[in-house]
Amino acid sequence: FCQYGPIKEIRLAEDKSGQPKGFAFIDFESETDARAALAANNHELKNQRIAVTFTDSRVHAKNKEGMTETGLGRRADARNRSVRVRNIPSGTQEGLLHQLLVKHSLVKRTEIFSALNEAVVEPENPAEAGKLLFRTEPIMLSGNVLQFSEE
Repeated sequence: FCQYGPIKEIRLAEDKSGQPKGFAFIDFESETDARAALAANNHELKNQRIAVTFTDSRVHAKNKEGMTETGLGRRADARNRSVRVRNIPSGTQEGLLHQLLVKHSLVKRTEIFSALNEAVVEPENPAEAGKLLFRTEPIMLSGNVLQFSEE
């Protein structure tokens, strides 16, 4: 990622036993360079697609005491991995959508907004969010192709 600009810090996410979780946080010296790095989104690296998203590093600095294992505060961590699901068929129940999505990604929470035919799901971690955001095969529910975007 140094081709996009000077890197200030790299934080590898690890589980409780110290093993890598498969993702990292890269802080650039400038916001402009960080935005330029978004060009690497969905790039193939070692036969896998990588997800590159923009997060606010001020959250990391402000919440060092209340950090989760991803390096963010609990609220920022959940917001960082939340995924919006659009084009949900009318009358879809949360349990049904949740059951469908856990077949594709580890999802902790599902909340449907019926008036909008949308939902917000909270995957276990950003890597699991990437499984929904960067799918090449559509996920269908009652004939509708579900559409995924960052929250």
